[in-house]
Amino acid sequence: MGHQEYLRRTAFVRCLFIEPPKDVVRAAADHPIEFVGSERQPDIVLADLREIPDEQLAGRIATAQQAATGTPLLFLIGGDQRRAAPILSAVSIDTVVMSAPGEAFLMTAIKRRVLQADRAEEVALRLEAMAALGRGALPVPCLRPQPRALFVGLPGALSLKTLTGLTRLTPTGAALSRHQALTLLEMKAADRVFIQPHKQRRQMTGLVRLIRRHSELSSLPVIVLEKHAKGRHRAFWATAGANAVVEIDDLPLAVGMAEQLSRESQLAKSVEDNLADLSFTDDGTQSRLCGGRFFEAVLAQRCRSAHAPFSLGAVRLIPQSLGTPHPAIFSEPAVYAAMGATNTDLIMRAAPDLLLISLPGSDRIAARRTLRLLATLISDLKFGATEEARTFATRTAVVSARQGADPKTLIRQLVAAVGEERAETRELA
Repeated sequence: MGHQEYLRRTAFVRCLFIEPPKDVVRAAADHPIEFVGSERQPDIVLADLREIPDEQLAGRIATAQQAATGTPLLFLIGGDQRRAAPILSAVSIDTVVMSAPGEAFLMTAIKRRVLQADRAEEVALRLEAMAALGRGALPVPCLRPQPRALFVGLPGALSLKTLTGLTRLTPTGAALSRHQALTLLEMKAADRVFIQPHKQRRQMTGLVRLIRRHSELSSLPVIVLEKHAKGRHRAFWATAGANAVVEIDDLPLAVGMAEQLSRESQLAKSVEDNLADLSFTDDGTQSRLCGGRFFEAVLAQRCRSAHAPFSLGAVRLIPQSLGTPHPAIFSEPAVYAAMGATNTDLIMRAAPDLLLISLPGSDRIAARRTLRLLATLISDLKFGATEEARTFATRTAVVSARQGADPKTLIRQLVAAVGEERAETRELA
């Protein structure tokens, strides 16, 4: 992914079977996550199975799968349930999260699944706009390599035993150093990673952090295989960025988790590729700065659906020079702003000096943050030839849209707001 994205709004979670557990509620307090009842459509359905007896697991899992039709479903399990047959069956088709102190794995899974759903909805709206206008072309799907895992561990009897066990369950390659692992991953030799740290936790933690910072590898599933996976181990690796910690003797669970996470990662990459392609000028040419008709068509679809919160922003470019500026001087900063935005954000150049930005899945606070980042990017750079370099100040405005809002009214509000003499982010009701 070319850009690291974060959840820009509150995720609403419904907990099945029991009230939201206190430990999960405490963990969610540090994240944009809120638990809701049946009165509100949730973004995520959470089935907490930790207190469910083994003989009832199969029934509860089936009930949860029926209740979550059309909504992402997460199962939260305890360490003593890792070998239960219903869990091993569920992990092959649903997201199963192992409970850990602080529930960092769960919080990450919730935010990841909500972000994926928001981005997929944006793809659908852009396709509807394409159909309405009869413009553009569908992206050509690229061939993806056969799924393959990568095992990373130091040479020795334990690594050989683990690698042999993994190979019996799924196609697996091996790397014997951090450098070799990164080289293979950058060559797209694997779509998921198993790490056996043994006594080299510090080095292996560094590998996980490198993967998470890598623009092309950041979404890869990383499963850590510990000889004895205690709560402190899960908390430690969750902080490093791993997706799960599983004991070496529970390879079927580890492989099932990795395969499901890999499917999610591939779907996210496909959505990302589509978002990068589904932006067009008015003549149908692909462009990061889309045409007015396409922008308004997508905005109209967004206002009609409004399943998730979204915001609309405006950036006015103000040249720091005397005299009447030529319209051409605004082209370069407009392109840089488009490059600085994520593929999820849709940008239109409404006038030479005015950018309108659709921010799907963004509440007002996140939208303000995004616009400030873009404004800072523009104001920190010089544009044009070196001997005639120009700088720009900006005015920005944000409006949070509601279902049924009129797109043209939203645009008029923003245009009026950034025409005022205020060089700061303004919020509209």
